[in-house]
Amino acid sequence: MVKRYEEATPDGPAHFPVVFEKTKRLWLTEPDIQREELTKITAPTLVMFGDRDAVIPEHTLELFRSIKGAQLCVIPETTHFLLSEKPRIANKVILEFLQQKAKK
Repeated sequence: MVKRYEEATPDGPAHFPVVFEKTKRLWLTEPDIQREELTKITAPTLVMFGDRDAVIPEHTLELFRSIKGAQLCVIPETTHFLLSEKPRIANKVILEFLQQKAKK
């Protein structure tokens, strides 16, 4: 995570502790979305996660099942950073989802 941040940040590697603290706060307190709120989502929704994600599958499945008409995609051999770990597969899935929804 540190290496990826250092490669991408315009703020320099010394800024990582600030980002880490904000991320930690996010992980511990957010998102605080109730299931009842999820059931109100009507927009086309794609739920993606890695099969080695830190988020437990049960949580992701609850999210997926709570959003009517949502699609679920599990990217094999990836973590929560699936977009950078397998960008070709992730981008293909996302583009197909968007194109499918654009046709309707």
